[in-house]
Amino acid sequence: MRVVKAFADSSYDFHKLVLELFSSPLVTGQAATKTWRELGETVSIARQDHFCAALTNRLGLTTSLCTGITDKTTATAVATNVPLDGYLRGAEAPALSTAPTPFFRGATESLCAYAAGLVIDKTNSRYTSTKKDSAITDFVANIMGITSADPMSATVTKILNEHYAASMAAGASAADALKSTFITACLAPTSVAIGL
Repeated sequence: MRVVKAFADSSYDFHKLVLELFSSPLVTGQAATKTWRELGETVSIARQDHFCAALTNRLGLTTSLCTGITDKTTATAVATNVPLDGYLRGAEAPALSTAPTPFFRGATESLCAYAAGLVIDKTNSRYTSTKKDSAITDFVANIMGITSADPMSATVTKILNEHYAASMAAGASAADALKSTFITACLAPTSVAIGL
């Protein structure tokens, strides 16, 4: 109602409507709204096109991560279990899968593991096991999208460092421990969901 009133009070200025709507808690989720209290907040899974494009860009790859998959098991998992945005025949509204099913979880884990193999300890990669602290800092900021100004940044960095240490204590090599830490960051809700 506040957005509608602001639109009407501005003599129906479309620019004002867009600003009010997209900066409102209805869209940003910055505050609980009446709608949120009554109906709940929808947090959707990142569907295939979004997730692949986001991960490709965050890793600085030149070709799409999903279309360039050479491992057939991973390619099949991604193609069949990370849903696409689409339309059903004759339907006006798009068919958007929002549920994080076990199949989606397994497929995104396969994709994250595949990506880790492409970027950890590779020539000219920014993620090397000899510089694990800078890699983990980048995982938090770049892969998970949590900036250093966010109060959760220190907590998440601590969790990833603990994961790395636990992997090393279990006998993993430094490269494998960093890959496992990358996969953990890649599977975080801020990475595999839309609407957080």
